[in-house]
Amino acid sequence: MSDSVSFSIYVEQLKKGGEHQIEEFFAPDFLDINEPDLNFKNAVALKGVAYLVDQELIFFWDISTQASIPCSICNQMTQVPIEIKKSIHSVPLNDIP
Repeated sequence: MSDSVSFSIYVEQLKKGGEHQIEEFFAPDFLDINEPDLNFKNAVALKGVAYLVDQELIFFWDISTQASIPCSICNQMTQVPIEIKKSIHSVPLNDIP
């Protein structure tokens, strides 16, 4: 599991149509959720690819984890899977150090 939310992508290697495969797991504390009835204890998994389009770094990935929330019937905390498929995120190249 990664110690921080950052990971390295070498943009120069993507400039000729290359792709960077991503498979990372992050501790859930970066989500910064402070709700009594919602918490995350399992890792947040990212799996996908990064590539360049014009002056944007594009991330196309699946995100998954589990949330703990109270059951609507018994009020006991229960695990609920969260899956976000085919999510796209872009970052302008000027914002990348």
